[in-house]
Amino acid sequence: MKYRIVIVNYGKGMSILGLLDQLSRQTLLPDSVCIIDNSPMVAALPRDISWSAYPFSVEVRYAPENLGYSKACNLGARGDDWEWLALVNPDIEIGSADLFSDLIARCSKIPRLGCAGVAQRNPDDSYELVARRFPTICAILGKRIPFLGKHVFKRAVETYLDSYVNEFSHDAAPLQVDWLQSSFLLIPRSSWQACDGLSERYFVFMADTDFGLRCRAHGLGSWFFPDFEVCADGIRSSHGGLVDVFRRRTIRIHLLDAAKYFLG
Repeated sequence: MKYRIVIVNYGKGMSILGLLDQLSRQTLLPDSVCIIDNSPMVAALPRDISWSAYPFSVEVRYAPENLGYSKACNLGARGDDWEWLALVNPDIEIGSADLFSDLIARCSKIPRLGCAGVAQRNPDDSYELVARRFPTICAILGKRIPFLGKHVFKRAVETYLDSYVNEFSHDAAPLQVDWLQSSFLLIPRSSWQACDGLSERYFVFMADTDFGLRCRAHGLGSWFFPDFEVCADGIRSSHGGLVDVFRRRTIRIHLLDAAKYFLG
């Protein structure tokens, strides 16, 4: 069960060192970890780290410019030395030493599996909405503009955000969902190849939504495992309302990527 971890970094380099320590304690070690550092030079990973100290191969590629999330993931996935690919954000924290051995074993038993995700707990003990329905334009507008979300597109927003229970539960069975957030995403090689990786039409956002859509088009399922859990810092670069469009570049990128998704 060879697997590769791909980590795309943008200004969270020190979190990666903690993540690598946690990966070193896995009962099933990754065969390789590829880090694509899209960060500006002042925020990039230090270049004097001894990567050979880890019990798996670590490759770091410093991008000359921000390649974008999708292109960076595809770059990190190149090669034929893995059977499973795990896209893992730098801020993910893995508490269980058996996470990958158990999750890959479970996923191996599901026919036509496209990708798999797990519950993701934030520092305030809330759970990230990693499993969702496919979005509609009304749902996106309602999410960004509170008035529309409460009074005009309330049903669309609720369907988009509240269709699946995302909380961790020891006894919960895996659930097939529309799509899964790629902050922690496990993908078998056959599905990655069938879908041709992440679409590089998207700079950062909507690539995981689109991947779920293409999995479905190929007869592959996106499965959420609520009886597995990881933690994260709870900071989402896409969070914000209408006013934030004028304040934050990440919101503008999100809206642009969303436009590409809906306009085809």
